[in-house]
Amino acid sequence: MNHYTKLSIIFFRILGALSMLLGFMGVVYWLLGTLLGSTSDSMSSARGLSSIIFIFAGIIIYYLGKPISKIIGKDIDD
Repeated sequence: MNHYTKLSIIFFRILGALSMLLGFMGVVYWLLGTLLGSTSDSMSSARGLSSIIFIFAGIIIYYLGKPISKIIGKDIDD
């Protein structure tokens, strides 16, 4: 594993972690909006669904970061 592969792994893991964080923040915002009754029903369900999609996408990006990075960095020489 060369330097560029390791750098790519770090990039994908940070990207996945940020996506998960954004999803969790959306869930908190969705729950607070639902509890306070300040959002409409259609916007509330769309906000909750998009937050869950961000969480799952972040998990997938985080765990597939290493295999994707190996494919990306295999032909790059130091």
